[in-house]
Amino acid sequence: MCGIFGSNNYEQLKTLYSINKERGSFAYGYLYRDGTGCPLIQRGSGDTMPSSIVDTEDFNYYLGHTQGPTSSEREFRPATSHPFTASRWYVAHNGVLSNYKSLYPDNPCVVDSSVIPYLLDEYGESHPVATISAVCSKLQGTFACWIYDETENDIYLVRCGSTLFHKEGCFSSKQPDNTWSTMSEGVVYKLVDNDFAPQDKFKSNSPYFIL
Repeated sequence: MCGIFGSNNYEQLKTLYSINKERGSFAYGYLYRDGTGCPLIQRGSGDTMPSSIVDTEDFNYYLGHTQGPTSSEREFRPATSHPFTASRWYVAHNGVLSNYKSLYPDNPCVVDSSVIPYLLDEYGESHPVATISAVCSKLQGTFACWIYDETENDIYLVRCGSTLFHKEGCFSSKQPDNTWSTMSEGVVYKLVDNDFAPQDKFKSNSPYFIL
């Protein structure tokens, strides 16, 4: 099991990390977004808070992931740790994909969600939202993802089968309290003016999806 979370406040990121680390402490990954499209990526093994050596004033949004291994990989390596990346796309994922091998058979990574940025890159000639919708419609299983587009410096969220909650431009796989709302399944959200706005819908292939 894994957890994803994000905030525009670094101190709140730490709180969300503490909540989500219960979903996995095998590894962690962070992406810090600045105003120029030059994100800072951190990955590491074990139960570790966001790095205190980062000058957080240089960034305007913070994305995190706590990893519990769901594949045959049981030793930490950066190549098998979230966020996964291909070209302009960075993706962190919670859930289990059942068709990842057939979607990208040449993928050398054993972690299922590592195929997502490669698929985004493959379908990436259209608008980013249309690209994300097309790729999510092909995924079978359960997932909640944050997706960062380095070219446009934009952040997206998607959910299908896995849990995801939001409040005032922040999100978390675990609900911090009952003031946080559940994000809709089968919807592509984009961070706009410090809130997540629906942009498009995609076809759900989750066995747990209920209309």
